[in-house]
Amino acid sequence: MRNPVVLSGDIHSFWVSDLKADFKNDKSPVVGTEIVTACLAGARTPHARFGDAQARNAHVRYSELDHSGYALLEVTPKTLHVDLRASDDQTVAASPMRSMARFVVEAGQPGAKNAG
Repeated sequence: MRNPVVLSGDIHSFWVSDLKADFKNDKSPVVGTEIVTACLAGARTPHARFGDAQARNAHVRYSELDHSGYALLEVTPKTLHVDLRASDDQTVAASPMRSMARFVVEAGQPGAKNAG
């Protein structure tokens, strides 16, 4: 990929965000993408910690605080696909996993796009 992607975790929630050259300037270009994964075994993040961060921050493309799970990535020379997967009930080992959101980052085009 010709644009940076940062993979993060350990905040017990899912996030997909655009990285900007200057977050104080709304017209600043997008220069990369951050993908944050939740944790299968971790406790959920209290809503008070982040509030409705997505509504207050235009660079946040997705946030989800209520589920535990993981990010499944498929990386090719032209694209990075991410499937944010979560457990319906983390206290049940056999609980099915489901896709919460899917995004794609295309080579040379910074920023994540919703992939359904």
